[in-house]
Amino acid sequence: MPFANKFVRPTIPLAKLTGGTAASKAKMTFPSDLGQTGHHVQFDVFSRAAGSTLASVRGNKSQLDKLLSTIYLPMPANLGVQYSADYQNEDLGLLGASVVGAATTLAQGGANVIENLGSVIGNLIAGDVSKAATSALGAGKKILGGIKTEAENLINEGSGGLAAAGGTIAAKFGGTAKATVANITGAAPNPHRVVLFQGVQYREHQFQYRLSPKSSAETQTITRIINNLKYYMHPEFGGGGGGITARAFLSYPELFRIKFKNDTHLFQTLPCVLKSLQVQYHPMGYPAYIRADGDIAPVEVDIQMSFQETEIITKDFIKGENFTSEIQNPQYQREAETEPF
Repeated sequence: MPFANKFVRPTIPLAKLTGGTAASKAKMTFPSDLGQTGHHVQFDVFSRAAGSTLASVRGNKSQLDKLLSTIYLPMPANLGVQYSADYQNEDLGLLGASVVGAATTLAQGGANVIENLGSVIGNLIAGDVSKAATSALGAGKKILGGIKTEAENLINEGSGGLAAAGGTIAAKFGGTAKATVANITGAAPNPHRVVLFQGVQYREHQFQYRLSPKSSAETQTITRIINNLKYYMHPEFGGGGGGITARAFLSYPELFRIKFKNDTHLFQTLPCVLKSLQVQYHPMGYPAYIRADGDIAPVEVDIQMSFQETEIITKDFIKGENFTSEIQNPQYQREAETEPF
Protein backbone atom coordinates (compact mmCIF):
# COMPACT_ATOMS: atom_id res chain seq x y z
CA MET A 1 0.00 0.00 0.00
CA PRO A 2 1.19 3.58 -0.54
CA PHE A 3 3.20 5.23 2.21
CA ALA A 4 0.60 7.05 4.29
CA ASN A 5 0.88 10.27 6.23
CA LYS A 6 0.15 8.53 9.52
CA PHE A 7 0.90 11.23 12.05
CA VAL A 8 -1.44 14.04 11.19
CA ARG A 9 -3.87 12.60 13.71
CA PRO A 10 -3.63 14.27 17.15
CA THR A 11 -3.61 10.85 18.87
CA ILE A 12 -0.16 10.03 17.44
CA PRO A 13 2.61 10.75 20.01
CA LEU A 14 5.07 13.52 19.20
CA ALA A 15 7.98 11.07 19.44
CA LYS A 16 6.50 9.04 16.61
CA LEU A 17 5.87 12.19 14.60
CA THR A 18 9.46 13.35 14.81
CA GLY A 19 10.82 9.90 14.08
CA GLY A 20 12.63 9.59 17.40
CA THR A 21 11.86 8.38 20.89
CA ALA A 22 10.85 10.20 24.02
CA ALA A 23 14.48 10.17 25.15
CA SER A 24 16.16 11.09 21.84
CA LYS A 25 16.18 13.97 19.37
CA ALA A 26 14.82 13.27 15.88
CA LYS A 27 17.57 13.43 13.26
CA MET A 28 16.94 13.15 9.54
CA THR A 29 19.65 13.08 6.88
CA PHE A 30 19.10 13.11 3.14
CA PRO A 31 20.69 11.61 1.18
CA SER A 32 21.89 8.86 3.47
CA ASP A 33 25.52 9.34 2.33
CA LEU A 34 25.44 13.12 2.89
CA GLY A 35 28.33 12.91 5.34
CA GLN A 36 30.69 11.96 2.52
CA THR A 37 30.21 15.24 0.64
CA GLY A 38 31.75 17.50 3.29
CA HIS A 39 29.09 20.20 2.85
CA HIS A 40 25.55 20.39 4.16
CA VAL A 41 22.87 22.63 5.68
CA GLN A 42 21.66 21.88 9.20
CA PHE A 43 18.10 22.87 10.12
CA ASP A 44 17.61 22.68 13.89
CA VAL A 45 14.13 22.99 15.42
CA PHE A 46 13.85 24.46 18.92
CA SER A 47 11.00 25.04 21.29
CA ARG A 48 10.56 28.67 22.29
CA ALA A 49 11.98 29.87 25.57
CA ALA A 50 9.37 31.26 27.94
CA GLY A 51 8.65 34.92 27.22
CA SER A 52 10.83 34.93 24.10
CA THR A 53 8.29 36.57 21.78
CA LEU A 54 9.78 40.02 22.45
CA ALA A 55 13.28 38.77 23.15
CA SER A 56 14.92 40.75 20.34
CA VAL A 57 13.25 43.99 21.51
CA ARG A 58 14.31 43.52 25.12
CA GLY A 59 17.85 42.51 24.24
CA ASN A 60 17.36 38.96 25.51
CA LYS A 61 19.03 36.53 23.11
CA SER A 62 17.77 33.30 24.68
CA GLN A 63 14.90 32.66 22.28
CA LEU A 64 15.82 29.01 21.74
CA ASP A 65 14.95 26.50 24.42
CA LYS A 66 15.05 22.73 23.78
CA LEU A 67 16.32 21.06 20.61
CA LEU A 68 13.46 19.05 19.15
CA SER A 69 14.57 17.95 15.71
CA THR A 70 17.46 18.26 13.25
CA ILE A 71 17.34 17.97 9.46
CA TYR A 72 20.49 17.62 7.35
CA LEU A 73 20.21 18.46 3.64
CA PRO A 74 22.77 19.12 0.90
CA MET A 75 24.01 22.61 0.13
CA PRO A 76 21.53 24.12 -2.37
CA ALA A 77 22.51 24.97 -5.93
CA ASN A 78 21.75 28.66 -5.25
CA LEU A 79 22.71 30.27 -1.95
CA GLY A 80 22.54 33.99 -1.26
CA VAL A 81 21.53 36.53 1.35
CA GLN A 82 20.11 40.06 1.22
CA TYR A 83 20.57 42.91 3.70
CA SER A 84 18.04 45.77 3.65
CA ALA A 85 17.83 49.02 5.61
CA ASP A 86 14.79 51.34 5.57
CA TYR A 87 15.14 55.05 4.92
CA GLN A 88 12.44 57.65 4.46
CA ASN A 89 12.64 61.00 2.69
CA GLU A 90 11.05 63.89 4.57
CA ASP A 91 10.55 67.50 3.44
CA LEU A 92 11.18 69.79 6.41
CA GLY A 93 10.56 73.03 4.56
CA LEU A 94 12.27 76.34 5.35
CA LEU A 95 10.81 76.68 8.85
CA GLY A 96 11.60 73.08 9.66
CA ALA A 97 15.18 73.43 8.50
CA SER A 98 15.51 76.53 10.68
CA VAL A 99 14.18 74.73 13.76
CA VAL A 100 16.45 71.74 13.23
CA GLY A 101 19.44 73.98 12.71
CA ALA A 102 18.70 76.04 15.82
CA ALA A 103 18.19 72.88 17.87
CA THR A 104 21.60 71.37 17.18
CA THR A 105 22.94 72.98 20.36
CA LEU A 106 20.19 71.47 22.52
CA ALA A 107 21.52 67.92 22.71
CA GLN A 108 22.22 68.41 26.42
CA GLY A 109 19.04 70.34 27.07
CA GLY A 110 17.34 67.66 29.11
CA ALA A 111 14.37 65.39 28.51
CA ASN A 112 11.80 68.19 28.54
CA VAL A 113 13.60 70.11 25.80
CA ILE A 114 14.10 67.04 23.66
CA GLU A 115 10.45 66.01 24.07
CA ASN A 116 9.21 69.42 22.98
CA LEU A 117 11.69 69.49 20.14
CA GLY A 118 10.25 66.19 18.92
CA SER A 119 6.78 67.72 18.97
CA VAL A 120 8.02 70.68 16.94
CA ILE A 121 9.57 68.54 14.24
CA GLY A 122 6.63 66.13 14.17
CA ASN A 123 4.15 68.96 13.63
CA LEU A 124 6.31 70.49 10.94
CA ILE A 125 6.46 67.21 9.04
CA ALA A 126 2.68 66.92 9.39
CA GLY A 127 2.35 70.42 7.95
CA ASP A 128 0.84 72.00 11.08
CA VAL A 129 2.94 75.13 11.55
CA SER A 130 0.71 76.57 14.30
CA LYS A 131 1.12 73.50 16.51
CA ALA A 132 4.84 73.51 15.78
CA ALA A 133 5.07 77.07 17.06
CA THR A 134 3.15 76.16 20.21
CA SER A 135 5.45 73.21 20.87
CA ALA A 136 8.47 75.40 20.29
CA LEU A 137 7.46 77.58 23.23
CA GLY A 138 8.35 74.71 25.54
CA ALA A 139 11.59 73.86 23.77
CA GLY A 140 13.56 76.83 24.96
CA LYS A 141 14.57 80.29 23.77
CA LYS A 142 17.29 78.95 21.49
CA ILE A 143 14.77 77.42 19.09
CA LEU A 144 12.59 80.52 19.15
CA GLY A 145 15.69 82.61 18.65
CA GLY A 146 16.57 80.55 15.63
CA ILE A 147 13.13 81.06 14.11
CA LYS A 148 13.27 84.80 14.89
CA THR A 149 16.71 85.08 13.31
CA GLU A 150 15.52 83.23 10.21
CA ALA A 151 12.55 85.59 9.87
CA GLU A 152 14.80 88.65 10.24
CA ASN A 153 17.12 87.26 7.59
CA LEU A 154 14.22 86.90 5.18
CA ILE A 155 13.24 90.52 5.72
CA ASN A 156 16.79 91.81 5.34
CA GLU A 157 17.39 89.81 2.16
CA GLY A 158 14.84 91.83 0.21
CA SER A 159 13.86 90.11 -3.03
CA GLY A 160 15.81 87.00 -2.08
CA GLY A 161 13.93 86.82 1.17
CA LEU A 162 10.68 87.33 -0.68
CA ALA A 163 11.48 84.35 -2.90
CA ALA A 164 12.32 82.20 0.11
CA ALA A 165 9.14 83.21 1.92
CA GLY A 166 7.20 82.52 -1.24
CA GLY A 167 8.79 79.10 -1.41
CA THR A 168 7.64 78.38 2.13
CA ILE A 169 4.08 79.39 1.25
CA ALA A 170 4.19 77.31 -1.92
CA ALA A 171 5.34 74.23 -0.06
CA LYS A 172 2.52 74.72 2.43
CA PHE A 173 -0.41 75.38 0.09
CA GLY A 174 0.15 73.02 -2.82
CA GLY A 175 0.38 73.05 -6.59
CA THR A 176 -1.42 76.31 -7.39
CA ALA A 177 0.73 78.29 -4.95
CA LYS A 178 3.85 76.60 -6.28
CA ALA A 179 2.99 77.57 -9.83
CA THR A 180 2.26 81.16 -8.78
CA VAL A 181 5.51 81.53 -6.86
CA ALA A 182 7.47 79.95 -9.69
CA ASN A 183 5.95 82.42 -12.14
CA ILE A 184 6.79 85.40 -9.92
CA THR A 185 10.23 84.42 -8.73
CA GLY A 186 11.38 82.11 -11.50
CA ALA A 187 12.52 79.57 -8.90
CA ALA A 188 11.22 76.37 -7.32
CA PRO A 189 11.05 76.19 -3.52
CA ASN A 190 13.72 74.12 -1.82
CA PRO A 191 11.88 71.39 0.13
CA HIS A 192 14.86 70.98 2.51
CA ARG A 193 14.62 67.24 2.09
CA VAL A 194 16.39 64.95 4.54
CA VAL A 195 16.92 61.18 4.59
CA LEU A 196 15.81 59.62 7.88
CA PHE A 197 16.94 56.16 8.96
CA GLN A 198 13.92 54.02 9.90
CA GLY A 199 15.38 50.66 10.81
CA VAL A 200 16.52 47.32 9.42
CA GLN A 201 14.36 44.71 7.74
CA TYR A 202 14.32 41.11 8.86
CA ARG A 203 16.34 38.88 6.57
CA GLU A 204 14.68 36.02 4.73
CA HIS A 205 16.23 32.79 3.50
CA GLN A 206 14.91 30.57 0.71
CA PHE A 207 15.88 26.96 0.08
CA GLN A 208 14.74 24.71 -2.74
CA TYR A 209 15.46 21.01 -3.14
CA ARG A 210 14.49 18.26 -5.54
CA LEU A 211 14.84 15.05 -3.56
CA SER A 212 15.22 11.73 -5.42
CA PRO A 213 15.33 8.73 -3.09
CA LYS A 214 17.58 5.79 -3.96
CA SER A 215 16.03 3.39 -1.48
CA SER A 216 12.94 2.75 0.60
CA ALA A 217 14.77 4.12 3.65
CA GLU A 218 15.44 7.43 1.86
CA THR A 219 11.76 7.57 0.84
CA GLN A 220 10.82 7.30 4.50
CA THR A 221 13.33 10.04 5.36
CA ILE A 222 11.86 12.44 2.81
CA THR A 223 8.38 11.93 4.24
CA ARG A 224 9.66 12.46 7.79
CA ILE A 225 11.43 15.67 6.74
CA ILE A 226 8.29 17.10 5.11
CA ASN A 227 6.09 16.21 8.06
CA ASN A 228 8.53 17.66 10.59
CA LEU A 229 8.70 20.92 8.64
CA LYS A 230 4.95 21.33 8.31
CA TYR A 231 4.33 20.24 11.90
CA TYR A 232 6.74 22.69 13.49
CA MET A 233 5.72 25.66 11.31
CA HIS A 234 2.09 25.52 12.45
CA PRO A 235 0.46 26.49 15.77
CA GLU A 236 -1.93 24.59 17.97
CA PHE A 237 -4.87 25.69 20.05
CA GLY A 238 -3.72 26.87 23.46
CA GLY A 239 -6.71 28.37 25.22
CA GLY A 240 -7.24 25.56 27.69
CA GLY A 241 -10.52 24.69 29.28
CA GLY A 242 -13.47 23.42 27.29
CA GLY A 243 -15.94 24.71 24.77
CA ILE A 244 -15.10 27.87 22.89
CA THR A 245 -12.27 28.82 25.26
CA ALA A 246 -10.28 25.78 24.12
CA ARG A 247 -9.74 27.59 20.81
CA ALA A 248 -9.36 31.10 22.18
CA PHE A 249 -5.63 31.31 21.44
CA LEU A 250 -3.01 29.87 19.12
CA SER A 251 0.38 28.91 20.47
CA TYR A 252 3.44 30.26 18.68
CA PRO A 253 5.12 27.71 16.39
CA GLU A 254 8.67 26.54 17.04
CA LEU A 255 11.85 28.32 15.94
CA PHE A 256 14.46 27.17 13.46
CA ARG A 257 18.22 27.66 13.45
CA ILE A 258 20.06 27.29 10.14
CA LYS A 259 23.76 26.44 10.03
CA PHE A 260 26.16 25.72 7.20
CA LYS A 261 29.05 23.34 7.52
CA ASN A 262 32.26 25.18 6.61
CA ASP A 263 30.58 28.61 6.84
CA THR A 264 33.75 30.68 7.39
CA HIS A 265 33.29 32.44 4.05
CA LEU A 266 29.49 32.28 3.96
CA PHE A 267 27.11 33.86 6.46
CA GLN A 268 25.52 33.01 9.78
CA THR A 269 21.84 33.23 10.63
CA LEU A 270 19.68 34.27 13.57
CA PRO A 271 16.66 32.31 14.91
CA CYS A 272 14.00 31.95 12.22
CA VAL A 273 10.37 31.07 11.70
CA LEU A 274 9.31 28.94 8.74
CA LYS A 275 6.94 31.22 6.81
CA SER A 276 6.29 29.10 3.75
CA LEU A 277 6.62 25.46 2.74
CA GLN A 278 5.72 24.26 -0.74
CA VAL A 279 5.77 20.57 -1.61
CA GLN A 280 5.42 19.29 -5.17
CA TYR A 281 4.99 15.53 -5.43
CA HIS A 282 4.93 15.54 -9.25
CA PRO A 283 7.77 17.97 -10.11
CA MET A 284 8.33 16.34 -13.53
CA GLY A 285 4.86 17.36 -14.68
CA TYR A 286 3.34 13.89 -14.54
CA PRO A 287 2.74 11.26 -11.83
CA ALA A 288 5.75 8.98 -11.37
CA TYR A 289 5.95 6.45 -8.55
CA ILE A 290 8.27 3.64 -7.59
CA ARG A 291 7.57 0.44 -5.64
CA ALA A 292 10.21 -0.77 -3.19
CA ASP A 293 9.88 -3.20 -0.30
CA GLY A 294 6.11 -3.18 -0.67
CA ASP A 295 5.99 0.62 -0.47
CA ILE A 296 4.88 3.00 -3.23
CA ALA A 297 6.26 6.55 -3.22
CA PRO A 298 6.97 9.42 -5.65
CA VAL A 299 10.12 9.14 -7.71
CA GLU A 300 11.02 12.76 -6.88
CA VAL A 301 9.71 15.37 -4.46
CA ASP A 302 10.36 19.10 -4.76
CA ILE A 303 10.29 21.22 -1.57
CA GLN A 304 10.65 25.00 -1.22
CA MET A 305 11.13 26.67 2.16
CA SER A 306 11.07 30.34 3.10
CA PHE A 307 12.41 31.36 6.52
CA GLN A 308 12.36 34.78 8.22
CA GLU A 309 14.68 35.75 11.05
CA THR A 310 13.12 37.01 14.28
CA GLU A 311 15.92 39.46 15.14
CA ILE A 312 17.41 42.33 13.15
CA ILE A 313 21.03 42.38 12.04
CA THR A 314 23.29 44.80 13.91
CA LYS A 315 27.01 45.53 13.92
CA ASP A 316 27.40 43.38 17.04
CA PHE A 317 26.11 40.33 15.20
CA ILE A 318 28.29 41.01 12.16
CA LYS A 319 31.37 41.43 14.34
CA GLY A 320 30.63 38.00 15.76
CA GLU A 321 30.88 36.32 12.39
CA ASN A 322 34.34 34.79 12.05
CA PHE A 323 35.31 36.29 8.75
CA THR A 324 34.50 39.91 9.73
CA SER A 325 36.84 40.17 12.69
CA GLU A 326 39.42 41.89 10.49
CA ILE A 327 37.16 44.94 10.23
CA GLN A 328 38.23 45.86 13.76
CA ASN A 329 41.91 45.22 12.98
CA PRO A 330 43.92 48.47 12.61
CA GLN A 331 46.35 46.68 10.27
CA TYR A 332 43.45 45.81 7.97
CA GLN A 333 42.28 49.42 8.00
CA ARG A 334 45.75 50.66 7.06
CA GLU A 335 45.95 48.16 4.22
CA ALA A 336 42.49 49.19 3.02
CA GLU A 337 43.61 52.82 2.83
CA THR A 338 46.65 51.91 0.74
CA GLU A 339 46.18 51.90 -3.03
CA PRO A 340 46.85 48.43 -4.46
CA PHE A 341 48.81 49.82 -7.46
